[in-house]
Amino acid sequence: MRNEIEHTDEQIEQLFEAAFGACISMDSISFSREPLANFDHNMPYIERSKPFYADEQGCNTLEVRDVKVAKGEPNIDVLVIDFGTVRAIYQG
Repeated sequence: MRNEIEHTDEQIEQLFEAAFGACISMDSISFSREPLANFDHNMPYIERSKPFYADEQGCNTLEVRDVKVAKGEPNIDVLVIDFGTVRAIYQG
């Protein structure tokens, strides 16, 4: 899936920083074909903040902070950038 994104690894990392203010390396990013809205509506979160949609340099983004995936687990942030057919995802 990564090969379907025309951006370089460095450009993807820069987009995460520009969109979310987070320095995230490619080692922490996964890829999915799951539609962007599914990360908001269909993910099995116990708790989460209000989702925030935006546009960064022509890419749709989704930010959900303080996500509780399971009872007793630490909260994480879910940051997604939509590259058309593929989404880049950071969960941490």
